[in-house]
Amino acid sequence: MRVTGWTRVRVYRGCGPWLRMAPSAFTLIELLVVIAIIAILASLLLPALNAAKDKGKQAVCLSQLKQVGQGLHMYVDEMDGSLPGSCFQGIYHTGGGVRHISYKLNPYIGDRSVWTCPGAVQDAARLRYYIHRGGTNYFGDPYITPEGPPQRLAWAEKQPGGLVGTWAIEDVDFWNYVNEPFAPPVPTHTYGRNILYFDAHVIWKRSKAGSLP
Repeated sequence: MRVTGWTRVRVYRGCGPWLRMAPSAFTLIELLVVIAIIAILASLLLPALNAAKDKGKQAVCLSQLKQVGQGLHMYVDEMDGSLPGSCFQGIYHTGGGVRHISYKLNPYIGDRSVWTCPGAVQDAARLRYYIHRGGTNYFGDPYITPEGPPQRLAWAEKQPGGLVGTWAIEDVDFWNYVNEPFAPPVPTHTYGRNILYFDAHVIWKRSKAGSLP
């Protein structure tokens, strides 16, 4: 007689039979059912695991921009209220030269890896993972010529959003800057970007094509 997972076996010992329970093997159908269940569970869990991984990279990116914000304010304090300038060649993750904001802020940050977004595809030929206000023009107000004096933090304070509502640096992609050939076609972090504001706080914000931020 079949019992779930076990088979009743009649054993003869001595002068009379007695019964004991012996384990039975899985049938092929049972094995296939188990495999099918595992495959279904894996297909359900994989998107969730990938989403969690992406969120982790987004959190690291956000933390990096916070470090940049702290470095920016240290620079401003030391330069008596002036923003890094003249900066009109974008943010090169390798540090760049004297015309790059990353070059000017590296002494205040220390870790150059903060200029490489972990959520983006890493490419040695890529120049930028982030873009500053003004694009590759003057940092802050894009209408001031690069040869002019550095912009001051007071300029951001006078903007409609003030320091808290005026963005400084964000993730770069084809939606906000088409001149970076190795930038992702859409915003890196689930169709959104991490954005550093002039008061040094960072938030994630869903993006729209052609929008800054």
